Amino acid sequence: MSLIKMLDRNSFFFVIHAEIVGIVTVADLRKGAVRMFFYLLLYRLENQMKTFFKERISEEKFIELAKPKCRSQNKVYELSVFEECSFYDYLVALKNYDAFKQKHGLSIRDIEQFGGLDKFRNWIMHPSREEVKVKIDSDLEYNRYLFKQLDRIQKLETLLKNI
Repeated sequence: MSLIKMLDRNSFFFVIHAEIVGIVTVADLRKGAVRMFFYLLLYRLENQMKTFFKERISEEKFIELAKPKCRSQNKVYELSVFEECSFYDYLVALKNYDAFKQKHGLSIRDIEQFGGLDKFRNWIMHPSREEVKVKIDSDLEYNRYLFKQLDRIQKLETLLKNI
């Protein structure tokens, strides 16, 4: 997290341990370790959203808010809707959950800013699938994109904790 923030201000920096032992550049953000870091952040955020809703509303109310695809068939389900729904479903539910918006003074438009996290999550998890590729022309733009997503993740985590 610190690396991404530092590289948002500078295109490179030196790693010093009694002497210069390396250089970190924005290009290093394209490595698998950074992808894994974001995957873990998004996984944690998804669990926070699941816990948030499980503690506050019934499954029926959640289905009404999110209209998840996992509950579109008329059949008996073995798992809770909270265990089966997607990251996207949680974002839709947040957008439609008035108590969350009122508590933080947010509009639907404010909540929609987090919608990009679903596309980002798909891109992190499936980088080679054409429909989720993100076109970024330079390493600096790539860093800004990552920084924007990190900021969104952190803001949403803070909102979920403060209710």
